[in-house]
Amino acid sequence: MIKGILIDLDNTLYDYDTAHHISMLEVVNFASNFFSKDSFISNFKKARMYINNSLKGTASSHNRILYFQKTIEYLDYKDIMIAKKFYDLYWNTFLLNMQLYDGVIDFFKSLSGKKICILTDLTAYIQYKKIEKLGITEYISELVTSEEAGIEKPDKKMFDIALYKLNLNSDEVVMIGDSYEKDITGALNSCIKPYWKTNKTVNIEGIITFNNFIEITGKI
Repeated sequence: MIKGILIDLDNTLYDYDTAHHISMLEVVNFASNFFSKDSFISNFKKARMYINNSLKGTASSHNRILYFQKTIEYLDYKDIMIAKKFYDLYWNTFLLNMQLYDGVIDFFKSLSGKKICILTDLTAYIQYKKIEKLGITEYISELVTSEEAGIEKPDKKMFDIALYKLNLNSDEVVMIGDSYEKDITGALNSCIKPYWKTNKTVNIEGIITFNNFIEITGKI
């Protein structure tokens, strides 16, 4: 009997990519007051790659204030506080442009007392902010981030922490996520039944696929 739901946040419950795109446009436009757009963009890409590679597998590898800090270092800009301005502008814009996918609230309501744990990479504080902004706090029992675990999905440690917090076994939960590499592989490696949110037409044994939460509402 399923008693708990492990569920990813970004690009599973809402459209991360659109919010990110709008936010980066705002940052680039603001940065053009200090640097050429091309120079800022190219150095930001280089900074992001550096942080991703040097901190690979950790939540900090996704921390945008580190991206912006490294960007201005590459640009040899002396006012370090501008990195915080970029960071605040990015996330303030991002939070304003988040929107739940259709059917998420009805799906949560259909779970009839089952405990829900958000299982997500990235740093804890901003994930709390997202959960709050999306208006889903009343449905969430637990949160596990890669910052807390010290490692990212698909590492089994992430899933073990979630099971411990929920006080459930692997056969009593399912995992829902959009990333095959992180969410689905991680679930399978932890002997957890996966639900893959995807627009691909695939038929993989042991994996349930869906594109819209309406498809699985009342079925878990």
